Amino acid sequence: MKVDTKQGFTLLELLIVLAIISIVGVIASYNWNHYVRNADLRTLTREITSDIAKLKQYAARDELCYRISIYTASNGNKYTLERGNSGTCASAAFTVLETKSPSTLGLRDGLNITSTTYGGDDIEFQTRGTITAGSVVLSSSTGSNATITSNMTGKTYVTYNMR
Repeated sequence: MKVDTKQGFTLLELLIVLAIISIVGVIASYNWNHYVRNADLRTLTREITSDIAKLKQYAARDELCYRISIYTASNGNKYTLERGNSGTCASAAFTVLETKSPSTLGLRDGLNITSTTYGGDDIEFQTRGTITAGSVVLSSSTGSNATITSNMTGKTYVTYNMR
């Protein structure tokens, strides 16, 4: 009796396996890209929320007015952290401490500061610890949104609408 010593895979079997791996890879890459875009949106949201808390503390500590000037996507898609030279925001001259945007934070393209409801697009931080109430909406190229809402006492809430 002759023993069959043929080993290995046929060409057809290899092609089927490669086709299955390719299909799974395409699906995984789409989902990974979507996940990364949403993670970048959350990172930008956390950065702005952190800056709001930081400047509120600085204003009370230094007894100076601070503000965050927000520029929507149509005006530069960035925001600046600024320190005033007096305790009253209305009469203060401001110095830019830092300018931040999605690109300077190392995030991918497609993140936008869509709109803001703060007075004059500025969040002002008074020396007594109060801030301008309002909200800012951020969006990503995947259709996801984040809304950062602040009340007068500086309490900040974030609402996500992820897609």
